[in-house]
Amino acid sequence: QAWELYQNGAFGMIISDWMMPVLDGVQLCQRVREVQGRPYTYVILLTSRSDRESLVEALAAGADDFVAKPFDDQELHARIRSGERILELSHELARQMEQMAKANRCIKQINTQMTRDMQGLMRSLDGWIRQPDGSAASGPVDLRDEVKQELRGELMGIIDQWISTLAPAAPENVK
Repeated sequence: QAWELYQNGAFGMIISDWMMPVLDGVQLCQRVREVQGRPYTYVILLTSRSDRESLVEALAAGADDFVAKPFDDQELHARIRSGERILELSHELARQMEQMAKANRCIKQINTQMTRDMQGLMRSLDGWIRQPDGSAASGPVDLRDEVKQELRGELMGIIDQWISTLAPAAPENVK
């Protein structure tokens, strides 16, 4: 029944007895760990077993914590709070990773557009420095002041556009 509940719902934490009918706590834990594409589930196993081998078996199966019975209520509550902190950190990490992926996609788009803009600018510049007959100018080329101003203006426009596009996409807490 525990496995069916898990499959049909989103559980951040599972507290399971080791000894259960049909599917024991270790098997449940193994199945939970095999599931892909779901947020992390913190698993605490309760058991009357307290030997080292049982602890190792539970942790190897993917349990996050192991509490021997009979257990103290305060200890169990402390372990639950510890699991909640780990889950909060896991959710925060996932959120930050999504923000970073979004920022990365935005940077790639900006880079692609800037590359196109710069290639167009270079083609324009190449056309400005050709001789009237279409041949490439030889030696240093002294661009007229108006061409220099136009080139400077286009470059500044591209840079300003890039900065204004990038600024809103950057997550506030990413440095």
